[in-house]
Amino acid sequence: MRYMIGTSLTFLGPTLGRILPLFLLSWTSLQRENLKTILIEIIIVLLIFYDKKTKGNYKPYRVILIAWLIHHLCYNLAISEW
Repeated sequence: MRYMIGTSLTFLGPTLGRILPLFLLSWTSLQRENLKTILIEIIIVLLIFYDKKTKGNYKPYRVILIAWLIHHLCYNLAISEW
């Protein structure tokens, strides 16, 4: 079930990508992309804390968080100009 929740977070990215430009017109696309990814990572961290509190199995969320952090890092390295 937890991996299914992690997979559904993938669909949150395009949703936020279409909503955020309406409110953050002055931000660059890189800033909006980073905000979108950080929001998803915060949701995963909150899910980890919730599972720790209720003594659930939070290990799948750790795998998902690591995957999102790698995605975030690789995206920023690919876009950066250095």
